[in-house]
Amino acid sequence: MIPSLEALLESGYFSFLDVHFARTLGHIAGTQDPLELLGAATASRYTMHGHTCAPVLSLSKKPISRLTPALKGVSWPDSKEWIEILQKSPMVHCDPADSPLAPLVYESGRLYLARYWLYERNLARAILTRANSTVDVLDRATLEKGLNRLFSDSPKSAGYAQKQAAQIALERNLTIITGGPGTGKTYTVAKILVLLFEQALAQGKPAPRVSLLAPTGKAAQRLEQSLNQAIDSTDHLELKCSQDIKGLLRKISGSTIHRALGFDPRTPTRFLHNESNPLDADVVMVDEASMVDLPLMSKLFDAVDTEARLILLGDKDQLVSVEVGAVLGDICNRAISTKTQRDMFFGTGIENCIINLTHSFRFSDEQGIGLLARAINAGDAPKALEYLDDDKYPEVSLTEPDDVSLSSLWELIGPIIENGYSSLQTKQDPEKRLDSLGRFRILCAHRRGIYGVESMNLLAQKILKVRPGADSDQLGYDGKPIMITSNDYQLGLFNGDVGVICEDENQEGSLRAFFPGKQTPLVPSRLPPHESVYAMTIHKSQGSEYDHVMVLLPEELSPIVTRELLYTAVTRAKKSVVIIAGRNSITHAIQTPVFRTSGLAHAIWT
Repeated sequence: MIPSLEALLESGYFSFLDVHFARTLGHIAGTQDPLELLGAATASRYTMHGHTCAPVLSLSKKPISRLTPALKGVSWPDSKEWIEILQKSPMVHCDPADSPLAPLVYESGRLYLARYWLYERNLARAILTRANSTVDVLDRATLEKGLNRLFSDSPKSAGYAQKQAAQIALERNLTIITGGPGTGKTYTVAKILVLLFEQALAQGKPAPRVSLLAPTGKAAQRLEQSLNQAIDSTDHLELKCSQDIKGLLRKISGSTIHRALGFDPRTPTRFLHNESNPLDADVVMVDEASMVDLPLMSKLFDAVDTEARLILLGDKDQLVSVEVGAVLGDICNRAISTKTQRDMFFGTGIENCIINLTHSFRFSDEQGIGLLARAINAGDAPKALEYLDDDKYPEVSLTEPDDVSLSSLWELIGPIIENGYSSLQTKQDPEKRLDSLGRFRILCAHRRGIYGVESMNLLAQKILKVRPGADSDQLGYDGKPIMITSNDYQLGLFNGDVGVICEDENQEGSLRAFFPGKQTPLVPSRLPPHESVYAMTIHKSQGSEYDHVMVLLPEELSPIVTRELLYTAVTRAKKSVVIIAGRNSITHAIQTPVFRTSGLAHAIWT
């Protein structure tokens, strides 16, 4: 029996939008065939849940949902009959050689909304074109001298993979550098830029125009700060280059991808810069590439000049983009799993543009955080729990709540919060308070619920005994940590920026908001939308790092709590992680990897 749209709507599996979309297409196409309408609604639902397409071939006769009681025993139709109907439907385009003439596209067992099929096809073509092109004009002597000066020459050394990454970036128009926290991705970027500037000087050419981009303002700012830290370093991490080149590096600034491409809210799906009007840059570096969705990545590739270098940085194992697609994972996972590490890469092809940095300079092989992260990534729940239980690894620990209640949580985590935020509440220089915000953070899977961000922020305020009436996020008080939730380009504040409100030392009772890198404090009333940030979602924490982290997972099983979410949370910490959760929640998370249906890897690798 073919499940009806009405039944799937009433069960909550389909949204009203999914069903309305299917019925509208059916009305326009003049068809009410239930399999055609089911295909349209399914394509809509999968896209709304972050997939590029619906895998109609592999769904054949499988249960529609094991988590929905109303759908118990209800299965998808036989794929052979379903696909035959879809291929004959006026709503479906089936020729991959032509641009779609219908709102849906069927290809190789996958059903797409036409727009996302085009994004995927165009991105795959752009990736392959770049992967098969190399830079012809290089001063080889200067390059070899620079590589040996900036990197270790021993293939057995921990940083040798960074040297490989730099050589790829100099020789190719596309480079993809992936690796976990502490593997030196952004520090490698600084050295790549040094080599590029040295090439220009050696050949008597102008310095290359460089764009540092990231999906969020916060991430762009962090990338710029990391570059400046590398430039200013005077210890063993010091950049071995001339002061002239360091001066050129200091002039490079970061930007969001949207801003660099020329976003206009009046035309949100089109940018100023595109294939016919490329970015004014010779080198485009994109950090946190795992957060970039399919449409944006497609538009980015279009906007980078064919002669320019494009360098993507990111952790393929972190959380994927909030919107459609898992582009970095689609590009990297197959390449990394099918090739062996070699001293140097030769030839063309996408597999020779990717380098996976595996050695963490932040976590030793014997440290609990690194061991726990690897167990999570491997999907090994028993091993992860073993590390959490073992006193041999004090950096990681598990605390199981006796019951799910605020009073129980207060008793359980009160001392942790008091210790973690004690220096924040002490009257002291704003810079020291800002520094203390990098030492501890509460990370939650959800915004709402007892274990959610909103509850934890209120609980933290009560535990820390901040002034009465301060529960409202609209009220400021001395020592309040805040996070910006909306970009304000005029003030230079971006979604995810964290600051602290302090009393003005020159005017008693007056409050000012301080942010890292901002010389002038701001009156709180001038701030863009913001909220308390004792606690934040794990999604918001991507790209950040703290000395100590407390992670809260809900007791009820949630589709949001996945392997990637837990890995991201654990790897935000440099020194210690405390997980507040039941063992079942941790096991469920580790055994639930994010899987997004896509045809991108197939298009690249076949």
